[in-house]
Amino acid sequence: MSQQHAHNPPGPRAWLGLLVILGPVPLVSMDGSILFLAIPRISQALRPSADPAP
Repeated sequence: MSQQHAHNPPGPRAWLGLLVILGPVPLVSMDGSILFLAIPRISQALRPSADPAP
């Protein structure tokens, strides 16, 4: 009772699905790095404080 399964390489539809799923990842990572670099300047410009508003 030996079963053999044929190994089919992924077709264009599988590659397209992978591209659609992983496509936004570089955009999100670039957004995170830009915010990481910009937060000190934004924080300095806004001068946040813990004091309540009068």
